Amino acid sequence: MKKLSLFLCAGAIATTAFAQTTLTNKNGTSMLPSKGSWGVGVSATPFINLLGNLTKINSGAAFSDPSSFSFTDGTSFFGKYFTEDNQAYRFRVNLSLGSNSQTNLTVKDGDPTNTVEDKFTAKSTSIDVMVGKEFRKGSSRLQGFYGYQAMLGISGNSSKYSYGNDYSAANPAPTSKDWGTNINGGSRQLSNKSGKTIALGVGGFAGVEYFLMPQMSIGGEFNYALGVSSTGKGSVENESWDGSAVQSTETETGGAFSMSSANFGGNLYFMLYF
Repeated sequence: MKKLSLFLCAGAIATTAFAQTTLTNKNGTSMLPSKGSWGVGVSATPFINLLGNLTKINSGAAFSDPSSFSFTDGTSFFGKYFTEDNQAYRFRVNLSLGSNSQTNLTVKDGDPTNTVEDKFTAKSTSIDVMVGKEFRKGSSRLQGFYGYQAMLGISGNSSKYSYGNDYSAANPAPTSKDWGTNINGGSRQLSNKSGKTIALGVGGFAGVEYFLMPQMSIGGEFNYALGVSSTGKGSVENESWDGSAVQSTETETGGAFSMSSANFGGNLYFMLYF
């Protein structure tokens, strides 16, 4: 009986000690995530750019612009799952889909009182997925963390051109809008497709996270990565007049391979846990 009493007493002391290390607000709500918690977040890039532009700190340029201070590396979505109170698996996705179209009114050959349309369309896609393990330190609102992660990225881009003035025997050199790279002597570009780029990387990260409210935080981190990337072959299609008909030619462009041994990055983000 005496042994049982001592055991229960020891358990009560341990429980009390654990409760004392659990950080809560004045309403008793836990401030920090714990084992079994999920976290979702988004990078602070859009908010930083908005604040910088509104206050003119960066003279109207986005913080991601090389001409201004750059701390963020693009808009990202985050996810975390805590396997222990101080350990979590983390997931991160960077998604970028770009499309740009420009239309130019060009004088119609043979009828200078009218115009025709030349059009340029560019598209780009970039997807990065990162998976890693995070280890946390501290029991206050300010938490430190570090860990490792792996990355897979896929990207590519393409451009297309269309012209209002056609090639013909009567018009072997039609008037066309020059967007900088699409006109080459007597030929003009119809499309330009780059090969797909696949990137692989591994690295580590370290940072801090501050809990503003229960289960709500803002954080910042630096990361370092080693990576390789491979770009496949692309193609460029041009058209020209060969003296009797329109000649279309397609030229293959070379691929590339690169290795990066020192790639530093950084990010600010907001997180919610539940």
